[in-house]
Amino acid sequence: LGVEDGAKTDGSGWSQGEACLNLNVYRPRRSGEVAGEGEEARYPVLMVWHPGNFVAGSNALSLFDYGQLAATLRLVVVVPNYRLGVAGFLAAPNRPPGHSSNGNWGLLDLVESARWVQRHIGLFGGAERSVTLLGHSAGALMAHLLTLQQQMQQGSNTPLWHRLILASGTAGLKPPRSLRLAQQETLHLAKLAGCNDLNCLARKPLDELSR
Repeated sequence: LGVEDGAKTDGSGWSQGEACLNLNVYRPRRSGEVAGEGEEARYPVLMVWHPGNFVAGSNALSLFDYGQLAATLRLVVVVPNYRLGVAGFLAAPNRPPGHSSNGNWGLLDLVESARWVQRHIGLFGGAERSVTLLGHSAGALMAHLLTLQQQMQQGSNTPLWHRLILASGTAGLKPPRSLRLAQQETLHLAKLAGCNDLNCLARKPLDELSR
């Protein structure tokens, strides 16, 4: 993951592709206004996961004026992108080379962005031990699911966030499908795209698969 402006287009509209794993960071202009020293001198962090029903959205489409939010509330605001639609939520019958999972890669993108915050947000004046996660709609559903998982694993891992705000979504909003059903849907999509295997499917343009 890198820090760069997520607002990128191809000149004719929003571009699509898996090279979207970036995040935007907003912070108060002056770092010397926080009282205290060390960890206490850092700003609380607000991490925002955008909505879009798992198929749309971007960290470039602001739900709020994040810069104004950071300046007014004295926060460091982090807004990541994650893979959407077929690029983010297909379930492969077999684990692809170089992947740690058969699917849910959009969800894993968000986990990695939260790990990035823990590793690097101090460079932006943020306190990695004071992270609030705000999920909206689809973002809220994923935030809730991962928070429940994080609570079940409490004691074995360092928390990636410490407070949670859910806006228009919970883990019960869209019941998860079984892995077997999700894999069958992937094979059906491959057949519709004229492919006999997933390697062929992976070479198809995302806009073609999203029709």
